[in-house]
Amino acid sequence: MPLASASTVSFARTRRDARVVTERAVHVGVVTKKVEELAADFTPPPPSVLPRGIEPEHVVEFLLVRAALRFGSGYEPKLTLRPGDTAAEALDIALVDRFSERGPFAPLDLVHATPTDIAALRGQGLVEPPQAEFVDLQTRALRDLGRFLMDRHDGSAIRLVESALGSAARLCETLATMPFFHDVQRYRGMDVHFFHRAQRFVLDVAAAAHDDGIGRFEDLRELAPSSDAECALALRVAGALVHDAQLKGRVDHGEIVPAHSEREVEIRTATLHAADLLLTAIQVTRPATSSAEVDRWLRVRAREARVCGREPHRTRSVHY
Repeated sequence: MPLASASTVSFARTRRDARVVTERAVHVGVVTKKVEELAADFTPPPPSVLPRGIEPEHVVEFLLVRAALRFGSGYEPKLTLRPGDTAAEALDIALVDRFSERGPFAPLDLVHATPTDIAALRGQGLVEPPQAEFVDLQTRALRDLGRFLMDRHDGSAIRLVESALGSAARLCETLATMPFFHDVQRYRGMDVHFFHRAQRFVLDVAAAAHDDGIGRFEDLRELAPSSDAECALALRVAGALVHDAQLKGRVDHGEIVPAHSEREVEIRTATLHAADLLLTAIQVTRPATSSAEVDRWLRVRAREARVCGREPHRTRSVHY
């Protein structure tokens, strides 16, 4: 499958931005020795799997809706969840139930989604301010997705993926035309390019690639590491990511780290840069290792840390 023409999304630039900000950062740092120690513990994680209950012909639709709604970890302490569940796990359960009962969303269902619809889907209320704000953002995300599909891809998630012509960068660029996927933050006069959720969608589609070639990307191994709160938690617990005293206290007490703030951008860039250093260190002995495998491994470690009572930083963001 031929590559699309050059994209404005550059995973090399994402890595470079993360390195530059981490070098300038005053609130967050990366401990190289701890990164190297962590690399020595690496074991290949299980492959990514879809939740059970999704029909093969609906996989891309499921993954796209999940990608549109897969944010809000900063709201998690205020959400109504089953004991032990994360917001991401609750989303999977809700969408599997929806797809099993009624099939995929029609584009007009997305365009005309209401807060009442989303509150019911996500099991949240509309009265308490954090839950109401979360539901409103989720509603906007689905409406944006519906208009995006109808206006540009004939209402089809498959055509969206096909339009990338085998380029992960092009698919990320296309997704980033939706506001909540346009993950570019400002830090001391420079734009920092993350495109975190767009890249995760690419990985999800690649893991579920069709025999007809949909989901196969020529530049998949170029994807940048993740920059979200789960990966940050795993690196922080390992000592590879460190915060200054004020930020550490805020994170340890579950206080909100404001979205787009200098501290929040530094957490994300340091997370990405540390994961990139980790990947490089692992590849010394396991050259075939990909950033996707490191990402999954860090998430396993984050889940273990949460079971032991450690929590990720909380930022109310549409980007993770």
